[in-house]
Amino acid sequence: MADRKRFTGEIISNKMDKTVLVRVIRISEHPFYKKKMKKSKKYKAHDEAGICDIGDRVIIEETRPLSKTVRWRVVDVTLKAKIKGGEDIDSIENNA
Repeated sequence: MADRKRFTGEIISNKMDKTVLVRVIRISEHPFYKKKMKKSKKYKAHDEAGICDIGDRVIIEETRPLSKTVRWRVVDVTLKAKIKGGEDIDSIENNA
C-alpha cells in the first residue's frame, strides 16, 4: 500500500463535533518570475479525542472518507497555542 499524504497546518476552527478545520500553507515559486508565493488550502480533519484548540500546529494524514467532507485525520499536535480561543484575550483586556 502506498504511503499516505501528510501535511502540517494550523487549526483555524474547532466548533464542530470531533472535526477541526486546518489551514495548510505551502510556498511555491512562480515559474517565470521566480517570486515565492504563499498558497493556502483548508482541510476538515477528524479529531477523535477533541484535544485540538484554535492556533495549534498539527500533522494531518489522509484517510478513508469518514463523512461527506472529512477525508483527513489529526495524527499529532506538534505545537500547542499559547492563548486558547478568544475568551482569554477578552479577559486579559478587561483585567488590565
